[in-house]
Formats: sequence, C-alpha cells, structure tokens
Amino acid sequence: MRQGGGVGPLALLVITAGVLAACGREADMAARVTLARAHHEVRPTAYQPRRGANGEPSLALDLFVLNRGRERLRSLTLQVVVVDANGKDRAAKRVTVDTSGLLPGVASQLTAVVEGLEVREGETVLVELENEVPESERGQFPEYAEGVS
Repeated sequence: MRQGGGVGPLALLVITAGVLAACGREADMAARVTLARAHHEVRPTAYQPRRGANGEPSLALDLFVLNRGRERLRSLTLQVVVVDANGKDRAAKRVTVDTSGLLPGVASQLTAVVEGLEVREGETVLVELENEVPESERGQFPEYAEGVS
C-alpha cells in the first residue's frame, strides 16, 4: 500500500505521453504552416505611398498571390523592404494579408497597407516571403497560431 498521496508511475506516464503528443501536434502544425507558406507565390504589382490624416506615412500595396499547395492559410505575413537609390535596404516592416478567400491553384489580387513605411524618390519596394521562420519569431506571424485548413 502506497502512502503520501503522491502520483504513481502510471499516472506520470499518462501525463508525459499527453504532453509529448501535444508537443508533437504543435511541431507538426508548425511544419505544415511552414510548408504552406513555401507554396505561396507573392509578387507586388503596384504600390502607392500615402500620408494619413496625422501626416504619418504608409504604403498601399497591390499583390499577386498564388497558393500552389493544397492547404490553405487564413493569413500570410510578408516582409516589405524599401531599397534606397544605392541598393541598400533602408527600411523594412512586416505586414499580414488576409488569404482566407484564396483558393489553392487560383491566383488572386490582394491589397495590403503598411503603416509607418515611407518610400522616397528613386527608391524601390521589395516584397519577400520569408522562408524558415525561426521558432522564436513565429509569434509575430498569425498564420502559425491559426494553422492550416
């Protein structure tokens, strides 16, 4: 007979197995999101610098987006980079676009607004889909919390 009211070996095994299974599902979902991100093709088709009512700069982007995969993402986070006339990155910000209406294999035109990003005369705008997002930064990418469908 056991005394002390502690947790027995069988209970610890069940708890450990449950925790490991949950970690496995999270890792599997992160891998699926990473793969789904990699299946997206994104190209800027136009951009327009803007000023808000308070004078703050923003950048409106028109984007061609195509999901070449089978799984859908509700959102997709992109890196928008402003390159100066000398070819050096001057500014960069992330923006998340709503891709919930995007069907696999069907190209769509989406719009995004990047607040606080200014483009000057002679500068270029690049849009990048970051591959291999570090685990420590995935909290900044809503798609990792949302998963795939």
